[in-house]
Amino acid sequence: AQLAEELTETRKALEAARVQATERQAALDARSTQLADMEKRAKTAEGAWGQRDTEAKALQAEKDARIAELNAKLAALETGHAQTCKALEAAHDETRKRLEQKEMDVGVALRSQAASQSDLLDLRQRFEALRREKDAVDGLLMQVTSRLSAASNYLHVLASPETPPVSETPVPGAGGPALAPAQDAKRKKGAPGKARKGKAIR
Repeated sequence: AQLAEELTETRKALEAARVQATERQAALDARSTQLADMEKRAKTAEGAWGQRDTEAKALQAEKDARIAELNAKLAALETGHAQTCKALEAAHDETRKRLEQKEMDVGVALRSQAASQSDLLDLRQRFEALRREKDAVDGLLMQVTSRLSAASNYLHVLASPETPPVSETPVPGAGGPALAPAQDAKRKKGAPGKARKGKAIR
């Protein structure tokens, strides 16, 4: 009876061990399944991470290239800006110099014009004075010429041997009456005629 009880106890213990082993096996299988699933997800995540890492590296390379391109453009713009500023400064200086030279030229031209106007006014005044003098001299010459012409005509009349009878009409410019033929005959006889001739001419 004792042996039967021990066998029963042993059977119970074996059954309990078998159940426990079965449970453990089920737990191990579940754990294995879980590990396999986790491994699968890990591989999937690793693949996604690798793809993301590749994409991130590509984006970083594109970003670096873009930054390098922008830096090159910025350097070119800075260089062009500096050259443009220098060119504008040079053009400004050249324009300022030209304006200063133009102002100097205009000042010289204005002074020259003022001097020319002053000289022109002086020349006009001198010309007017000379013209007045010439008009006065021309008037005197005309008077002298008229008197000389009248005196010459009068002398020609006095010196002519065939003087026609004339009335006592004054000879222009002679200042006295014309001589009658009798008086002309007396003049031919001697010096008294010469005295009368000298008295007639003024």
